[in-house]
Amino acid sequence: MKVLIVEDEHNTLDEIQSLLAQIDRRAVLYTAKDAASALTLANEHDFEGVFLDIRLPQMSGMDLADRLLEIEPLMTIVFITAFNNYATEAFERNAIDYLLKPVRPERLAKAYSKMTEKAEENKAKKYLKKNARLVTFGGLRLYCDEEEIEWGRSKNVELFSYLLIQNGKFISKENICEELWPSLDYERALPNLQVTVHRLRKTLSCFDRKTICIKYKDGYYSLEINTMAYDVYRLEALANEKDPSQLNCIWQIYRGPFLEGKSWIWLETERERLRRIFEQTVIRFSNWQMTQGDYKVVEMNLNAHIKKGLPGDDLIICYLKAVALSGSKSRLEKAYKDIQVQCLKTLDTEISEYVEKAYHTL
Repeated sequence: MKVLIVEDEHNTLDEIQSLLAQIDRRAVLYTAKDAASALTLANEHDFEGVFLDIRLPQMSGMDLADRLLEIEPLMTIVFITAFNNYATEAFERNAIDYLLKPVRPERLAKAYSKMTEKAEENKAKKYLKKNARLVTFGGLRLYCDEEEIEWGRSKNVELFSYLLIQNGKFISKENICEELWPSLDYERALPNLQVTVHRLRKTLSCFDRKTICIKYKDGYYSLEINTMAYDVYRLEALANEKDPSQLNCIWQIYRGPFLEGKSWIWLETERERLRRIFEQTVIRFSNWQMTQGDYKVVEMNLNAHIKKGLPGDDLIICYLKAVALSGSKSRLEKAYKDIQVQCLKTLDTEISEYVEKAYHTL
């Protein structure tokens, strides 16, 4: 096991190095007295774990931990400090342990045991690549090797969803608490956030951190998605496809509204954005299909979609156009009346003037 020890106090550094050598004679130990030296070593070696002093010259141990995790996301961290008021920050960086100075040999041994166990888990994640898939249209489902992940508590789902729609941006703890626990002041909401982050990290622990992980930096959290099949990414890629004949998988991707069944206020803007992308892409594909004479296929697909919930006006017009090209005038009149009824039932409003004008030109 290759371990880095970062400690600016010479005596403490020597003591920890000596104790670790006794605990595990096979351990390969490297030492650094400042952040710059630690970062240099981390770029040169694949460390599995680091014992990290919190109070360092030039850069705090907390900030150094963030930098080290950027170099090696699977590095396991144990913090060392003479003060006991850093536990919360250590917790937010997903440290596996937190040692107080002077370090007792039995506590160091326990922390090292945790580190080796975690290192073995991480090795398995590195070499046993697991297929990860995230589905968000028609509901939220996350798969690991085609086995659906159990989310546990509802707040786990809510926090994951909130970070997901930020598209990798870091969001402050204050903003997250305000959105997810609006009835609580920040001081009361923060412990709830920290516990939920911990639970969510455990939920995601079956994945390599390079696949998907929650990151923390300077009071901000982000959800990072890398090597994962994600239906939103597929939809956005289709929207940018210049050849409309290549859009035939659009119906397999969009199986319903983004995070269907969830009614969080902060979700609506992203849900609407993705609905518009989907409808614009479907209209492009449907118009191309109609140039190929596939009027009835377009009519069938759009009719099935409209029955699930009224779309935007342009997609309704596209549907009516397909009906007009594939059937009689009476069938077009019926299709139009059915949409009028649906508007009254679901929205308690008349069909839009824009759709009405387009209908009369068909």
